Amino acid sequence: MLLEVNMSYNVVLEYRAATGGFEGVRTWTSFLSKKEFEQWLDDSVLEKQKVLAEGVTREKAIEICDKTPIECRYAAAAQEVENIFKALG
Repeated sequence: MLLEVNMSYNVVLEYRAATGGFEGVRTWTSFLSKKEFEQWLDDSVLEKQKVLAEGVTREKAIEICDKTPIECRYAAAAQEVENIFKALG
């Protein structure tokens, strides 16, 4: 059973070059409030991700993420495979 929690503050993020093959991939996450998001957001997050949108609806967050360029999706998949092979030794 999937538990869906209704959090009210949705944020869309995009991975930066520092994440290797994940650059350009968009994701979204929810926070209870803008204040909680601001407490979570720090330099370590901003090194790897940039904020594309804040306080958007769930539907808008999904719409923005759906616009991740296909090239970025392919690069992320290749990075995942590389990470698996590295982990396996």
